[in-house]
Amino acid sequence: MAGADEFIQKLRRNVKRGLAAKREAGYWTCPPPFGFTTKRTGGGSVLIPDDNAKWVERIYQLLDEGHSPAAVARRLNDLGVQTARRSQWTPSTVRLIAKSPVYLGKIPIYNTRAGGKQRSVASIPRDQVRVVDGLHDALIDPGLWHRVQKRLEIVRRGPNALRSYPLSGLVVCGECGGRCQVTGGKWPYRNYRCRPYGLETSCSSRRIVRVELLEGAVLAWARDMASDQAAIDQASRRLTALDRAAAQHQSLALAPARRKVDDLTMKQERLLEALYAGGAPTLINERLHQVQAELDAAREALEALGEEVEPLSPEDLARVIMDALEEGAADLAQVAPYIEWIKLPADPDQPPVMRAFGQDFELEIPRTEKDRTKLAATREASKWK
Repeated sequence: MAGADEFIQKLRRNVKRGLAAKREAGYWTCPPPFGFTTKRTGGGSVLIPDDNAKWVERIYQLLDEGHSPAAVARRLNDLGVQTARRSQWTPSTVRLIAKSPVYLGKIPIYNTRAGGKQRSVASIPRDQVRVVDGLHDALIDPGLWHRVQKRLEIVRRGPNALRSYPLSGLVVCGECGGRCQVTGGKWPYRNYRCRPYGLETSCSSRRIVRVELLEGAVLAWARDMASDQAAIDQASRRLTALDRAAAQHQSLALAPARRKVDDLTMKQERLLEALYAGGAPTLINERLHQVQAELDAAREALEALGEEVEPLSPEDLARVIMDALEEGAADLAQVAPYIEWIKLPADPDQPPVMRAFGQDFELEIPRTEKDRTKLAATREASKWK
């Protein structure tokens, strides 16, 4: 039984090693994706376009025109197009096709066992997917593919999602401290308000601020800040001190993480030497699997810490801030990374307060007619109470 178990484990490792080598060489080792079929060659299977390739191009064109994955899925179902598994289209299926680099002539390599836990391909972040050149031709133009990626990132939800508005995720309620959300009708009738608004919660804030007015106030602050060299120098010195403290903390955390990776690597080499020397194969293989899982987790933790980066000098950082503020006069996304939060006080008479560069700034926002009417009704109601 021990010999049979060792043979199976060795066969499994050899098969995985062979498939990994084929993927590295540009061959396809899985069932063909939508729009492709496989052709057997001397070294392995190569992808070639089939009759569904036209629908792949149509999917990318619809997404580039601004249609959502749900709208594309509905259109494909109405046309009677079936997926690679002969089933109905869903938004997640459209999104997986739109995000796959295989249509650029690449071979994606997914690490579904990172951290010792099995993960689905859809749950793996795109920056953790390794891509190699494939032996098949691209179906989609690279420019179109990258434009679609940007559109999909805007509509994504979740902890890793990009912001749909430049200030989304930065606006908080001044009473409960909760994150404000964007609500309202069609643009420009969009407002920031507290998330528990209208719910039975302890927060009673009803402050509503128009999105375009808040963004305009931040842009005006960026223009004023760009012309104040003393304020930029003070902000750059403060950020440099924070960066140096973060770099020192990172260097202290990197040393034990690197030692752990080195120790596990040496332990793995000793186990392999014992296995080759004729030791107990079953016990050594079991221990090797445990050490490999610990080593993968340690390497992921080391990669998450990142490389040691020397912080910029205050002068260099001042130039970076100046460029960002000057570009922020037209593009608010250049300024948003320097903003910690924007607090909306519950009292409409008080201006919003923004924390940036470790300092607080009051934002000048014009009062709309809706705010004046709401304020008058609130005061009238409090008078009767």
